[in-house]
Amino acid sequence: MTDSITILHVDGDCQFTELTAKFVEREGNFAVVSEQEAEAALAYLDSAAVDCVVSDYTFRDMSGLAFLDAVREAHPDLPFIFFTGKCSETVASDALTRGATDYLQKRPGTDQYRLLANRVRNAVVKHRDRQELERSERYRRELYRITSDPGLDVAEKVDRLLELGCERLGLENGHVVRIDRQSDRHEVRVAAGSEFVEGDAITDLGETFCRRTIFSEGILTVSDAAAQGWGDDPAHERWNIAAYIGGKVEVDGELYGTVCFVDREARDRPFTEADRTFVDLVTRWIAGMVERQEHEQELRSYKQVIDLIPDAIFVLDDREFVLVNDAMVTLTGYDRDELIGADASLVFAADDPALESLSGDGPSTDREPNYLETPVRTVEGETVPCEVSGVAVADVVEGAQADVTGVVRRVAGGKDGE
Repeated sequence: MTDSITILHVDGDCQFTELTAKFVEREGNFAVVSEQEAEAALAYLDSAAVDCVVSDYTFRDMSGLAFLDAVREAHPDLPFIFFTGKCSETVASDALTRGATDYLQKRPGTDQYRLLANRVRNAVVKHRDRQELERSERYRRELYRITSDPGLDVAEKVDRLLELGCERLGLENGHVVRIDRQSDRHEVRVAAGSEFVEGDAITDLGETFCRRTIFSEGILTVSDAAAQGWGDDPAHERWNIAAYIGGKVEVDGELYGTVCFVDREARDRPFTEADRTFVDLVTRWIAGMVERQEHEQELRSYKQVIDLIPDAIFVLDDREFVLVNDAMVTLTGYDRDELIGADASLVFAADDPALESLSGDGPSTDREPNYLETPVRTVEGETVPCEVSGVAVADVVEGAQADVTGVVRRVAGGKDGE
C-alpha cells in the first residue's frame, strides 16, 4: 500500500490549475487541491494537511516569494515547488535561497505534468524519510532514557517500554508473553495500553499470531490481517486482531515467549523498517532483563543452598572474593560486604604459596580438588588453623570468570593463635 500525496496547487489561472490536477492525478497516488490566490492558500494550509505546495511565482495579492516566506514561517520543512513560466537563473536562485525545495518551468505539452509529479513525489519521499528518521531517533532516545533510569525498577521499565511502543506504533496494546510450546500455552505476563489484552490472560498458542512469531527469523508484522489474506486466521477471526507486530524472546538460547503490539483496527500503511527496528530493540532489552532475572534467581538459590552448609565456602575471581556463605562470615568475623571484593590476603596469608596452588594449572570443571593447610586470619587479628580444599571453576557467578571455589574447615585439635 503506497501513501497518497496531497498537493496544494496555487496559480491565478484556474484553467491551468484544472489541467494540472487532471494530469498529475493520472500519475499515481496524488490528490490536488487548487487555489487561485495566495491568501486563500495560506488559509487552507491553516485548516488542512498537505504534503507539498506547488506555486506560481506571481499572484494578484502578493508575490510568490512573499507567499513562500509566509508558508515557511508556519511550515519550515514542508516541500515547496515553484512551477512557473517566469524563469531565469536569478529568479530560480532567489527562490531556492529563500527556501524553495525545487523550481520547475512551465512548458507546452503534457510531459510537464509528468515531470512535476516526479519532482513532487521525490520531494515528499525525502521529507517523509527525514521525518521518520527524526521520529525514530526521538523514540530511540526515550527508550534508552527509560532503560537507564535508576529511579525505575524492572517492572516499571517494562510498563514504560510497552506504553512507549503503543505510542510509537500507533497501536492500542502492548504485552509480554510467556509461551510453553509443549502445552500450547500462551500466557500474558505484562500488558499496557487498552484493556483489549490484559495481564494474566491465558490462550491457546494456536489461536495467536505469536505462534508464527516464534518461528520467524525477525520481527513479524501484520498491518491489515483481512487485506493480507489472514482473515480466517484464529487471531483475527476469534480475537479480532487486525494489526500485529511482535518479536521472539529467547533466554540462554531457549524460547521464552514474545513481545508484541496489537490493535483491533487495521493500519492504513505497512509497518516500516524503523518500526521493526524499534520493536527489535524493545524485544532485545526485555529478553536481556528476563535473562538477568533468571540468572539472579539461580544465584539466589545457589546462595541459599551454600548458606545451609556448615563448612565455610568462598569463591575467588582473580584472588578477590565474589561469594561467601554464612559460615565463612562467622569464621572470619568480617561482614559479608567487607569480604566481597576484598583480596584473599585479607584472611589468608598474602605470601602463602599454598593459596595459589588451589587453582592448579587453570580453570576446569572436572579437576580434582587441591587440599592444603593454612591459617585463616579473623577480623580481630587471630589466626585459625584450617584445611582448605579448592577447585578451579568457571561461571559460578554471572559476569565473572571464577578462579577458585574453596571449602574451609577448622583443623581438628588446632589451636588459635595471635
